[in-house]
Amino acid sequence: MSANLQDAQGAEDRVHALLKAMFELTDRQRALAAKNGGSLTEEQVQDAIKLQGQLEALESEVRTLLDQSKLQRAFASGNVIELGASAGSGGLIADFEAYLRTGEIRGALTDADNGTGVLHVPIVQAILEKARSVNPLFDLASVYTITGADPSTIVPVLGPGSVTGWMSETGTVAAATAPTFEPVTLETHELAGYWTATWRWLDSFAQGAGLLVQELARAVMTELGNQLIIGDGVSPHPTGAMTVGAGYTVKTTASVGTIGAADIVSLVMALKPGYRANASFVCSPATLSALMQLPAPFSGATTPLVTFDAAGTPRILGKPVYEAESAPDPAQDALAVAFGDWKRAYAVAVHEQAKVIRDEVSDLGRVKFGVLMRATGKPVDTDAAVLLKVKKST
Repeated sequence: MSANLQDAQGAEDRVHALLKAMFELTDRQRALAAKNGGSLTEEQVQDAIKLQGQLEALESEVRTLLDQSKLQRAFASGNVIELGASAGSGGLIADFEAYLRTGEIRGALTDADNGTGVLHVPIVQAILEKARSVNPLFDLASVYTITGADPSTIVPVLGPGSVTGWMSETGTVAAATAPTFEPVTLETHELAGYWTATWRWLDSFAQGAGLLVQELARAVMTELGNQLIIGDGVSPHPTGAMTVGAGYTVKTTASVGTIGAADIVSLVMALKPGYRANASFVCSPATLSALMQLPAPFSGATTPLVTFDAAGTPRILGKPVYEAESAPDPAQDALAVAFGDWKRAYAVAVHEQAKVIRDEVSDLGRVKFGVLMRATGKPVDTDAAVLLKVKKST
């Protein structure tokens, strides 16, 4: 059971306990009223007032817990985006929704680390969490969060300058003469989303902050996810993991236009053993569908190449397979399958602040919202992944 479902169940259990207490208090009130033929002493009146206050407090707590239970079950089912623990008081959400409706900057939106129109960090974190379901590289790659005014960060990657060697008890090892770590710079660029809302919608909608985050995650982060797979690396685009520009070793299928089981075996063996332990496959749904129709090597066509573990994750030769919608389909000359240790092969950088630009002037009767985020992706260890290209006819 997920944490949100456990919280929902706990809230509902508390509701049942409170309802039982409410019934007991009601019974006590009736008993007081019936005592002495319906006339109450001053002491009994005071007891009744106390009981009425307790009853109202219980009713309020029941309503709150029921609302929490509904939200927690919605979060658990993925229908609503949770805005983070620091938003739990409701102040951040209320302030953010006030900004969406009226443009007023107040409360939590004016914290020292947030300027005008800047989304609060918990909301950005919710966007990134949602993005994990859009593209597997958000989960598989190393993800770096950038703070402050600098739009870039430097990732240290082990280079050829390290020195290893044997030495006797009194001997020495030659010192390194070149830098051991090579800096790889991740330069983020602006990624924009843009849409329009009517005044009526703004006046009537509920959970507006969550809806905005959900729309941002769906539209903007889908575009970022696409670029992390097939981006051409030309500024401002990221360098996609399944492109020639990534610099990974490329293997080619034996047959024109098709992928065979032997090609997958060759791809796996092309990755250095040190990277295979944590390696996984990335491909499009169409490529995975084609691979599911192949028999495993040396199985006499009785065992499928693609199997599924207890969690329903597809696996090839014991390694998990992840789907990326923007990955190339298995056509001639396409880089259709990637295999690697993605924590070492690829890095994603996202600035922790995102900006909302609100325009209620240029289109009378509507409010335009522009959302800006800074992000990028880049290969960092070209030995940590290999790609499979589908052979083309000559």
